[in-house]
Amino acid sequence: MLYPLGPHQLLVMLRPGLRHHGGYVLDEEETRSINHEMVAAAESMVFERPGDDIAAHIEVPARVDVVEPSDERAADFDPGDALRVMLHGATARSRWAGVPEAPAWPVPRWYVL
Repeated sequence: MLYPLGPHQLLVMLRPGLRHHGGYVLDEEETRSINHEMVAAAESMVFERPGDDIAAHIEVPARVDVVEPSDERAADFDPGDALRVMLHGATARSRWAGVPEAPAWPVPRWYVL
């Protein structure tokens, strides 16, 4: 989980069991990968401070629209079907699903056990 607190601060919540390795300051490539991840995770738009001109140069695939089943179709779901739709069909998928050269997770040193 990544949450920007300001232009120079980022709240990072790692999966249980992972520990932070290395310094707390991001280098230029790590900062670029975090910005790319933030843009890719956005539902519809991102914003930045005037003059930064960072997000304007980041490209990500379009998010695939989630198609919700009709009320009539949903009424016929058994509990297993309903759970599958809820977990897989009714939630946004990653922009990188099906992209052959998806970027790596940002800041790889955060994912070392």
